[in-house]
Amino acid sequence: MRKGVLSTFARSKRLSFAVVGNGLASLASLALSVAIARSSSVAVFAAFSIAMVAYLFGSGLIRSALTDSALSRPSDRSTYVRSFQRASLVALLSGAALVAWGALAGNAYLVILGITFHGLLSFDFIRTFDSAAGAASRAMASTAIWSMLTMSASVLSILGVLDATAVFVAWAASGALSGYVLMWAARTPLVPKWSRHREDTRVAGLFALDFAVGSGGSLLTTGLLGLLDSARILGAVRGAGTLLGPLNLVSTTVRSLLLPFLSRRSNSSGGQIRAAARVAALQVVFLLPFLVALQLLPATWGRQILGDTWDLASLALLPLSIEAVFALISAVANSGHRVAFAGTRSLALRLSVGLPRPFVVLLCAQFWGVQGAAWSMAAIAAVNALIWWGSYYDLARRTRGAAPVV
Repeated sequence: MRKGVLSTFARSKRLSFAVVGNGLASLASLALSVAIARSSSVAVFAAFSIAMVAYLFGSGLIRSALTDSALSRPSDRSTYVRSFQRASLVALLSGAALVAWGALAGNAYLVILGITFHGLLSFDFIRTFDSAAGAASRAMASTAIWSMLTMSASVLSILGVLDATAVFVAWAASGALSGYVLMWAARTPLVPKWSRHREDTRVAGLFALDFAVGSGGSLLTTGLLGLLDSARILGAVRGAGTLLGPLNLVSTTVRSLLLPFLSRRSNSSGGQIRAAARVAALQVVFLLPFLVALQLLPATWGRQILGDTWDLASLALLPLSIEAVFALISAVANSGHRVAFAGTRSLALRLSVGLPRPFVVLLCAQFWGVQGAAWSMAAIAAVNALIWWGSYYDLARRTRGAAPVV
């Protein structure tokens, strides 16, 4: 089985396209954050961080509730069309809300994000599906163009030609434009609507709640840190997250490919869980050298990358590295639950950890500052991984030869 899992991924042209595309997107995200961190104060970087948390929450919510539904039935065109139209509607409404929020808060980054939100999330939906089950070369090409435009703007900012706001505009506008080009290329419906389909709506609702109290809840907790210590803790956490950005290459690539990969092994629950465990172990082995090297990063290099934010971000780097590893491990077991359409069980697991998370993290941040917030996040991620894998093993045992548990 080990050779089967490794050879399946190693021979996959789709995997190569996904790695290149997501790798470039990860580098572009890193370049964007570095460019803004270097040219702004901690307070301005915190304002940018709030906008990025909003983007990550919105894209993650749609990916979990709607894109994953299409990926779980990759050959069903009706599911794809229905899911995209729903995602388009949610993105439009959310974009309007972001513009209003940004105007009231005086946050230009939120206003820019709101204006381009529909295009950005359309882009994320189509390229994620294409990367895993559609036109992989198209996903790679479109992501590469977007990434190169973002990195070019970031380099110009580092050279002093563009300011932080202009770089963010370049990232958001080029991503939105890429989304509309992909909509034309993929022949997606232009009219956003919430089509009536009771089963899809029920599953989408469960997985949306699952995200909101899981990784989405983690993002919301990060955003709430902006209320403490003049947003310095938020700046520290997002600054450390910038250095951990290359992890997105692994998490995004593996997550999108894992759903169809596990779905093809759903006729053997024992084989599926063994394959999932080996994928999780492979991720950890692959990432460990990078994480160790990151802890040894000289302070002078850190300041060159993050500017004034480095001094605070360095305090959170080790615990957030540990959190990232456990998050990747948990995500594999979560994908197994999605393939089984175990929405109710997934939501119960998320609630068990997600509800206490903001209270624990904010309380630790209040008493122990940056390190208190970061180490509490790492501890919660470790508990979360144990809970998810325990449930996945139990789910595989219960569903062996039975109908899927929802």
